[in-house]
Amino acid sequence: MDGNIYLYGTLTMTLLGAAFAIILVIVSRVFAVEVDPRVEKIEEVLPGANCGACGEAGCSSFASGVVEGRVPMDGCPVGGSKLIDMLAEIMGQTSAASTEERQVAHVLCNGTRENAVDLSNYEGIQTCIAAQNVGGGSKACPDGCLGLGDCVRVCQFNAAYMGDDGIPRFDPARCTGCGRCVEACPREIVHMTGVSRRTHIRCSARLPAKEVRKVCSVGCIGCRQCVKACPEEAIEMDGRLARMVYERCTHQNQCVPACPMNTIQYIPEEEWVNR
Repeated sequence: MDGNIYLYGTLTMTLLGAAFAIILVIVSRVFAVEVDPRVEKIEEVLPGANCGACGEAGCSSFASGVVEGRVPMDGCPVGGSKLIDMLAEIMGQTSAASTEERQVAHVLCNGTRENAVDLSNYEGIQTCIAAQNVGGGSKACPDGCLGLGDCVRVCQFNAAYMGDDGIPRFDPARCTGCGRCVEACPREIVHMTGVSRRTHIRCSARLPAKEVRKVCSVGCIGCRQCVKACPEEAIEMDGRLARMVYERCTHQNQCVPACPMNTIQYIPEEEWVNR
């Protein structure tokens, strides 16, 4: 009798399991959400960095957004025009490749160990954000590069590295313009410019001229000599600080020798390409 009970129990459980399995199969087919095959194709050609530079949570979300029409095909700054062409082909559309120039990162500060004055020896957590929040780090300039490499650490493309002088550098050949370094800098001195732009005002200090001279040997003193020297009006004053208007600059570079503080840097094309 006991044997029959066990047999009936086993048989019942088996039948119940089979019934539930059949129900699950039916339900999964009825409520299945069809995935557009174009989403998978787009994911295959994306860089796969999941950097979020497109404004989406990751590459998968970007792919879905393109197919749904809520994300533009040129929304991925990492992939560039080649990716846009591939997306257009997948979507069966004419390429929407942007004519805008590829953007790369620059540090608008030349406060190297030699040029900038240190107030103290910062020994806290070795990140720029920590130094900024705890007394502002070691630099005497309140707007200068802290030199602890937050922008370098967030770069997924090996385009950023710390120079021997304590200032981060960016390789234009590897920089994808994703902008993560810009977001990582607590002093907002990392900027994106067109890859062909090779003349830069390497200062972000907003101090009076007298104070600038005390904290950095190459800081902008707001003398306006560069503004007067530029025939293209490609330099404007932002308060006490001179700023490049990159779209006007034609690299005549009359501003470079006009600057008494050697704040303006021009990188020759051959050096820029080989950086």
